Amino acid sequence: CLGGGRHPLPSAGAIAEADMGRYCAGEASAKFKVSPRDITTQNPSKTKGMWEVWGQYPAEPSPQVFICSFNAERQFLSVDLYKP
Repeated sequence: CLGGGRHPLPSAGAIAEADMGRYCAGEASAKFKVSPRDITTQNPSKTKGMWEVWGQYPAEPSPQVFICSFNAERQFLSVDLYKP
């Protein structure tokens, strides 16, 4: 872990804001079984004290949109398909 904090698991640490999109794409790739190079993500945004990264990947009949959620400390929480 860079930064020397106490992190019980490598993935439990804070993700740098600049790395959140790439981290989100990796999590989405694993969950949805899509190549990371087919995934695009937006810049992270902070909403109600939480961080979000929106992304998408090609699917038929239209692109599949997902959201990665991070807590206020920028620790990854989940990646879920967006259901309008």
